[in-house]
Amino acid sequence: MFVGDVVAANMLLSEAELPDAGDLDQRAFNVGTEIETSVRQLAESLMSVANMSVEVQYATARAGELRHSCLDTSQLRGCGWQPGLSLNEGMAVTYEYIVNKEKGW
Repeated sequence: MFVGDVVAANMLLSEAELPDAGDLDQRAFNVGTEIETSVRQLAESLMSVANMSVEVQYATARAGELRHSCLDTSQLRGCGWQPGLSLNEGMAVTYEYIVNKEKGW
């Protein structure tokens, strides 16, 4: 999830008329893509935007580690929000920001 999309969701909700606070779930909004993404997919996306390849090392899952997660954003989408960038687009923007910051720009 690209940080700019999270900010956009928070800005939208900061001005939205929310339902009465009777049921907490009515005022809880998931921010996500609704697309399950593996750590391997994140690594591949980063390697793609950085135009490099590194060996990906695997380890066994740790006790209590979350294995799968996919958020339902229908309530937030009902307020008019949707992610603006795909995984690869967001990764490219983030990567360029980090590279330029390292250069002092």
